[in-house]
Amino acid sequence: MIAAEDGRLGLAHDYVGEAALIDLDNLEHNTRDGLHTASPAGTWIALVAGLGGMRQHNDGVLAFEPRLPEGIVRLAFNLSSAANGCESRSPTTVRATPSPTACR
Repeated sequence: MIAAEDGRLGLAHDYVGEAALIDLDNLEHNTRDGLHTASPAGTWIALVAGLGGMRQHNDGVLAFEPRLPEGIVRLAFNLSSAANGCESRSPTTVRATPSPTACR
C-alpha cells in the first residue's frame, strides 16, 4: 500500500504478487502445514487500498485514487457496505483505470 502511495508501482506490483502466491506457489515450502491466513487479506488490501487507492474520509465517503503499474490497465473489485445499520443488498463494482474511477 505504501509502495503504491509512494509511486513505487513496480515494487507494489511485486508485493501483491508475493502475497497472492505465498500459498498458491508454496513460496515458503510450508503449505502442507496450513495456509497463511493473513495472505489473502494482505493481497486484498494491497490491491484495493494500494493499487486501487481506496481511502475512507472522515465524513465516511469512500474515495479512489488508482495507481496502476505499467502493464495493468484495469483493476475491478466488488464492495458491499453497511451504512446506518442497513447492509447493501448488491455489491458495488469499482473499475480502476488510469483515468477517473467509475463506480456503479
